[in-house]
Amino acid sequence: MKAIFIGIIALFLAFGSLRADTLVLVYHRFGDKRHPTTSISLDDFRRQMLYLKEHGYRVISLSEFLRFLKNRRFPDKTVLITIDDGYKTTMKAARILKEFGYPFVVFLYMEAVDRYPDFLTLKQIRKLESWGADFGLHSYSHFSYKELSRMKPEERRTFIEKDTIKAEKRFFRLLGEIPLVYAYPYGEYGDDLIEVLKRHGFVAAFAQDLGAVCNCTDPYIIPRIPVVGGWSGMKRFLRHIRLRGLCVKGMKYGIVNNPLELSLSIGGSYDRCWLYHTGEGWRSVPASGSFSEKICVGSGRERVGIRCVKNGTAYEALWFVTSGGGSCR
Repeated sequence: MKAIFIGIIALFLAFGSLRADTLVLVYHRFGDKRHPTTSISLDDFRRQMLYLKEHGYRVISLSEFLRFLKNRRFPDKTVLITIDDGYKTTMKAARILKEFGYPFVVFLYMEAVDRYPDFLTLKQIRKLESWGADFGLHSYSHFSYKELSRMKPEERRTFIEKDTIKAEKRFFRLLGEIPLVYAYPYGEYGDDLIEVLKRHGFVAAFAQDLGAVCNCTDPYIIPRIPVVGGWSGMKRFLRHIRLRGLCVKGMKYGIVNNPLELSLSIGGSYDRCWLYHTGEGWRSVPASGSFSEKICVGSGRERVGIRCVKNGTAYEALWFVTSGGGSCR
């Protein structure tokens, strides 16, 4: 009887791990009043790190995250901390992270680091490495994929290929290793960019789409919770830290033609669901099964997504879109 009971508990724990989610946080600048829209105060950052510790969250390393992603098993209450660009203010955050013993990932803007005044020097990058940081690629030129949408497809692929090769070479010269993970500049991406990353051996790529990582997450469109500007305070942090991942089939992302016709299918059954689009706000959609919607996408940096609620818990999936042409009339 005891053996059966232990077996049931083990099965329950295994099942729970399959259903759990991992949260990925993304920061940019720290305590930088010159750039309030992309910065977080050091007081708020420390409070957030303390909250994770006091409420039983485990901050994981990049290697742990990639293992969970590969196995599609995400232990409950796990968090990956990422920092984009490689500004010098990263050193302020790193000292706090070192106090807590938290690993973290810095995605480097390769044209800028060890060159431009506001960015990390190689000496600082080495110091971060000794404090437990891993590093990924954030492109060479920090291009906007939205702006590349104006190019012809072949020109765009050529640009992305050259930028990636240039970034990889400089990354290797500075760090002596080949990058395995990539963070999209401005959180913008599309099929051709993803294809280049796959061909170059990247195993995962990170967006800036609100949501949590779950067992249906595309490894090349990993959602991250932006903690910047108006979203950097504790009130917003506490709301986002409770988000769960949502499985949605049929999404179209990147460069799309108007009108965008979506045939979406929501995995699971919820109390209520809403479709979101940057230009149109929220509208109710069926809380389970499949449905179709039309959206008029602008040429800006836009998001489409689904939010569902069940028993008071929010589940969310967002993705990036920008117009490649076409009329909504």
